[in-house]
Amino acid sequence: MENKLCYYFENGIEIEFSTGAYGEGVTKTINLHNNFEMLIVEKGEMICSLDGTDYRVKAGEAAFISPLQLHGFKVLNDSTVRRVTFSENIVLTLSNAIKQKKAENPIFKPKEDDLDYFLSQIKSLFGTEEYSTNRISPSATRIKVKGLLYIIESSLLSQAKLVPYLNSKNAVIDVVHFISQNYLSDISLRDAAERIGYNHQYLSRELNKTLGVSFSNILNQYRMNHAYALLQDTSLPINQIAFESGFKSIRNFNHVCAEMFGKSPKEVRIDSDIG
Repeated sequence: MENKLCYYFENGIEIEFSTGAYGEGVTKTINLHNNFEMLIVEKGEMICSLDGTDYRVKAGEAAFISPLQLHGFKVLNDSTVRRVTFSENIVLTLSNAIKQKKAENPIFKPKEDDLDYFLSQIKSLFGTEEYSTNRISPSATRIKVKGLLYIIESSLLSQAKLVPYLNSKNAVIDVVHFISQNYLSDISLRDAAERIGYNHQYLSRELNKTLGVSFSNILNQYRMNHAYALLQDTSLPINQIAFESGFKSIRNFNHVCAEMFGKSPKEVRIDSDIG
């Protein structure tokens, strides 16, 4: 498969959950994103490319993709593939279990009964067309999706050998990964450059050339996504959320929130289930 980097960085809240079913001949070009992803072969076979290696995945098997892993897939003849992507906020236990790690072999085989139940329920809830949302609602559906994901991910954790994440040797991927692991701390582009072994001016050029954004843009997105989850799911004071999300001032927190959502943190909270 063509190893071309395709990364869509949006100045907004990340997609919390998306899914779709794909038939014969569908190809997804090499890309990366901030969420977990599962590709499940319902019928036939697919070729899944992950970090430069092609895997042939058969019916009843699944490919597991960690955040910021280069991946793509091609559905083979007379085959059907179900794709599910989801943020760490839905699967915090899984996220904590594999933090700074990845599956040495990304292909696993869920229990047949578990897989059948998972696929039938996802189809019942979301159909077969492309579906995505910033936040699953109502709450009952969100909780059900959490449970469905953990049913399948338990098979992954029981079968997979987890190995430490190593630098990808791609400057853009490595700096975004550094941000994803350290955004709650006081970090800078120079810190990233020193940690991953690049010149900071080179990193700045590569980020703008490849993603069209700066280090601070990406850093603010990670911090605001973290804050968004706290605003939606907790009753913590807004000032506390700002500082716990890595912002150094309430003024900056309010500015970034308005820039990303067109709303104040208080308005974001009012839109949540907890009021």
